[in-house]
Amino acid sequence: YDPRTGHLLLLSEQSSNVTELDQDGNFVSFRSLLGLNDLKKTIPQAEGMTMDTSGELYIVCEPNLFYRFSKSKAAVAENQQKP
Repeated sequence: YDPRTGHLLLLSEQSSNVTELDQDGNFVSFRSLLGLNDLKKTIPQAEGMTMDTSGELYIVCEPNLFYRFSKSKAAVAENQQKP
């Protein structure tokens, strides 16, 4: 859950992604956990996630791995301008 936006974040180990839904359950965005873009390898067996007050997303997985994702400043500014 992101208290800044009221959006729900869903972690799926099976489909290897994080999906963001708005307060009405509508799709907002997703983040692939496959070895694409800025990830060198697929995140194996993602088991938990949390978000801090500045929007940093943290994901833990087996075997004892920890990932941190930051939203780009451009994406944050764009989201703040939407009604």
